[in-house]
Formats: sequence, C-alpha cells, structure tokens
Amino acid sequence: MPILTSEFNDLVKNAKVKWREGYESVPEAAKKIYDVYNTSEKTSEHSQIDGPGFAKRKKEGDRYKVGSPIQGYTLNLSQTRIGLTEAITWEMRKYDKYREIDKKMRMLGESTAKRMELDLTHQLTFGVGATSYTNLDGETISCASADAQQIIDTDHPITGNSNTFSNKITDSFSRAGLEAAEDKFTQMFDNNGVKVTVQPDTIITGDDPTVCNAVTEFIASQGAPDTANRADNVYKGRYEHLKLPYLAT
Repeated sequence: MPILTSEFNDLVKNAKVKWREGYESVPEAAKKIYDVYNTSEKTSEHSQIDGPGFAKRKKEGDRYKVGSPIQGYTLNLSQTRIGLTEAITWEMRKYDKYREIDKKMRMLGESTAKRMELDLTHQLTFGVGATSYTNLDGETISCASADAQQIIDTDHPITGNSNTFSNKITDSFSRAGLEAAEDKFTQMFDNNGVKVTVQPDTIITGDDPTVCNAVTEFIASQGAPDTANRADNVYKGRYEHLKLPYLAT
C-alpha cells in the first residue's frame, strides 16, 4: 500500500528543513568563481561583445568617429538535474527513529551541494589539458572555453585579429610562479586586440597542505617569506586564498 506525503505533513516539512541544513553545511568554494543566476531555459546561449576600444580624436568641425564593437565568442550551456533518494521504512516511522530520518535527509542535502562543487571544480581540473572529460555518471562533459580551446591554454585566439593570449603558466607556487601568473594578466587582450587591464585578487589552489601553507605565508606574513633580510611583504593582504577540495580528484 503506497504512503502519501499528505498523510505525513510534519515529516515532509521537517525533511525539507533537514535537507536545506545539509545543503548549507557544505562550504561554498568553486561556486564563488562563477557568476550564478537562475534561468528557465534548458540550453542557454551566452555571447560576448567587446567595446570599440579607444576613443578617437575629433578635430573642430569634424564628426565623431563611429565606434565598431566586436562580436566575441558564443558559449551554449545546458542544465541537468541531480539527486538521490533514501528510503524511510515503516519500522523507522513506527519505532520513532526520527533522528535517523533527519540524518538521512541532511545527507541528501550534503550530497547535492558536494556534487555541484565537484562539477564546478572539474571544469578547472580537466580544463588544463583537455576540452572534455567523463563524469562519474559516464557522461561526456565539455570543459572547453567559448573559443573551443582548453580553458587554460597558451594561445587563446581573439575574433578581431590574429592575436592570441595565454593564461597558462608552468611554474609551481613560489615568488617566481606568482609573478609569472601576474604577468599573464598584463598580456591579455579583448577581441579588438586592446589590452585588458584587470587586477587579480584570488589565488586558487587545491587542498594540498604544502601548497596551501606556502600561499598563506605569502599573503599573511609581515615580512617577505622568501628572503633572508625579511623585507616588507608586498603580497600581504593583496589576495584571497580559495581552496578547492576536489581540484585533484
């Protein structure tokens, strides 16, 4: 005989509360990297348009030059549903095992939040050396950027001309590695070929203690962490450190 949710209103309401508690107990990490918003479309198109670049000089009596915005690349994103179920048995209800029921509901919420963190992280994990990967459901998932190349690559093309830019370094974390990464931000261009001026503010790593401790030393030490004379630390307070626990999975 089926059991209807209407027969157990309090149980259903409590299950929603416990599920939400479990979901919110998982710290957001990878989700902080993304611009997240709701959409009612199964597959949505996201395009980029860059402005016309630098303004042009205008001589007296002349008309202003007409700007020419440049169309960038287009990326299609598709939604999918995730979830798990747990059985609430007759015995659990009969013998007042509500703590066990609550635990099951919390775990379902946790599993959802963890899966979202995993999928968001794996865009970076596999985006270094590939344009797709196979997820734990056996599905092929794209991790290509809008230009159809790896997210982290040495020759991202632009649409306005033949220029390319790199967002990939090979150094491990150190002063040299950090400065190599900072240098990449000074050599990026929009689709007009105009230099993009952006200020990096976050260092993203996995949860390896050696790397994490090195990052903490660089952004929290009063003195320079890699010099004997302990000069002022120019990196102090400059960056936020974001740890992705599933980056190496």
